[in-house]
Amino acid sequence: KEFRLVKQETHFNTSDQVKRFLPDILGRALARCWIDRGFMTEFLQDPKGVLASYAVFLPENVTIEIETEGVTRPKVVVYEIGPLGKPKRLMYLQLVMMAGK
Repeated sequence: KEFRLVKQETHFNTSDQVKRFLPDILGRALARCWIDRGFMTEFLQDPKGVLASYAVFLPENVTIEIETEGVTRPKVVVYEIGPLGKPKRLMYLQLVMMAGK
């Protein structure tokens, strides 16, 4: 079965939409990174481009950075660029493995 991040083409127009719905999508992308090295390589190089190739489109003023330095698992940080060009962090995600007994 073909891997998909979303059921249908998804366009985010506001930062509120990004904050509400993007975490689930990024969670699926991070989980895919764990099992698919090719996907991970592409996602780490161009996260916004990879999302677009999977039918997830973000506003122009939203950027995604991947932090890998000093962490065992990549951290995905989503920023909104304000009118003066100053970035404001909207969220970050990091896949963490937990076990319980």
